[in-house]
Amino acid sequence: MVPQSRIYVQRSFSCSQTDLFEYLVQADLIAQWFGPKDMTVGTVELDTQIGGLYNIQLKESKGRSFYIQGQYIEIDPPHSLVFSLRYQGLTGDPPTSVVNIQLKEIGSEQTELSLSQKFDFLPHNMSERNQAWELMMDRLTQLIRT
Repeated sequence: MVPQSRIYVQRSFSCSQTDLFEYLVQADLIAQWFGPKDMTVGTVELDTQIGGLYNIQLKESKGRSFYIQGQYIEIDPPHSLVFSLRYQGLTGDPPTSVVNIQLKEIGSEQTELSLSQKFDFLPHNMSERNQAWELMMDRLTQLIRT
């Protein structure tokens, strides 16, 4: 059996499709939920247009920083967001990937988010990458509840 080089996460959120989309494209909102465990978000720079670039600084508790960067491939508010994702500043940077986020209204003030991340080649720590998205979705759920 060939290992999968794709992550898939699906969640339901208690908000409108439009509100959830804003959490994906507004720098101040992204800074509140994005990033893996034990990391804080530093600067967030976004050019949210097709072909536009983004750069998110992540800081470790030891003071070291690295960046998640990419380019927007598709932006269809409030339905979908597709972007490339690469790491800068890590030893043995993980492979480049494409993240595809689809939003679907499933009821009054209920939206389903489906996220897939497809890697150019299989990263060595695939389960950690999946856990990072699950943690970020937990943070986003908590943020929307408040």
